[in-house]
Amino acid sequence: MNDILMRTRQSRVRRIAAFLVISALLLGLLPLSATSADAASSPVVDIASTPGGYLVLHANGAVDAASTPHLGNANVNKAATLSVTPSGSGYWIADAAGAVYAFGDAVFSGDLRSVRLAQPIIAMATTPSGRGYWLVGADGGVFAFGDASFHGSMGGVALASPVVDITATASGRGYWLVGADGGVFAFGDAAFYGSLGGLVLDRPVIGITRSTTGRGYFMVGADGGVFAFGDAPFLGSIGGTGRNDVTALSPTRSGGGYYVASTGGDVVGFGDAISGPAAAEANLLQRVNAERAQRGRSALAWDPNLAAAAESWARDMSRNGLRHSNLNAVQVSMPSPYAAMGENIYWGSAHLANTSSAHQWLMNSTSHRSSIVDTAYTSVGIGIACVDGEMWVAQLFGRSAANGNPQWAGTAPSNPRANLAGLADVGC
Repeated sequence: MNDILMRTRQSRVRRIAAFLVISALLLGLLPLSATSADAASSPVVDIASTPGGYLVLHANGAVDAASTPHLGNANVNKAATLSVTPSGSGYWIADAAGAVYAFGDAVFSGDLRSVRLAQPIIAMATTPSGRGYWLVGADGGVFAFGDASFHGSMGGVALASPVVDITATASGRGYWLVGADGGVFAFGDAAFYGSLGGLVLDRPVIGITRSTTGRGYFMVGADGGVFAFGDAPFLGSIGGTGRNDVTALSPTRSGGGYYVASTGGDVVGFGDAISGPAAAEANLLQRVNAERAQRGRSALAWDPNLAAAAESWARDMSRNGLRHSNLNAVQVSMPSPYAAMGENIYWGSAHLANTSSAHQWLMNSTSHRSSIVDTAYTSVGIGIACVDGEMWVAQLFGRSAANGNPQWAGTAPSNPRANLAGLADVGC
């Protein structure tokens, strides 16, 4: 059963006089809500890290952005791969037919849309300069554009398994191809650091990505198993969890972590890759401030004291059930006084354990929506606990006493609503 519970509370903590508003308890089912209807109906096919977050590509060319700018979508039937420019201010999308679409500071250097291909394009790699790229087909054929040099391919060779990915060396003077059986093929100055060829795998390999130094690489299987070779650090995986829907892996720019994405849109981070509660909290803050901007209201500042209290309460709810905190006690625990505080709480399981569902349900409730967009508040802290596939959310809104007495805006109408297309959904 998929469940959702929400409540809201406001407290005028000046003179410790409190009042409680509890919305009607909501129980029910909700279809998965991604950043747009297009994205919701289309599986994820790739993920690429950026300096501040990551981008997720759907099969229909829609792009979701997490803590990074959204620069556009490609309206295609079979998007295959996405690559980010060295600056992080642009990206390319390639589809199965070999067409390439450039966004931001990505430079279009040609594509294969007028070429009849033996097998569909399945992956793309870019040069260090950002002025060229390679496309690779499932038959191992490699096509070079811009300042990318051709160093060989597996096209025309009988393969035990189809090629599923390509990754370039740090110098850009070579690349590796990987097959679904884990076999690795090195070209140019790419060194061979090992492979999974000849081993019995639980699920096929679906991707390869070089380490930051270029002296190693990661492979990932459809079950989320991660395999590290050379100096690529193993930082964890979701292998062994019964999954068969993992679609891509992308290391962080620092090399100290990586993201693993699934077709359903789940993104799990390891090492210094932000995911889970931290990413979800940041995502909900973006949603809250987008709604406020839509109504011409100032953004709420992130309050680390409120965030710490909200995170503590979210963990408490995950153990003891959905209920409000004692806002008077929260006020007393703060290092400086607040003229007003408010609280929204949410619980969702299964396909409701994600930020888009949480935000949609909160905004569809009059009392919760009023807390989110009220002019009385100047800051917010958001806490999320992810336990056994369930998401527990606490939003603590505040107005510092230094900002004077609050002027309540009153009941907020349901519209206008912010356009959140292009904002990635984050789940537990």
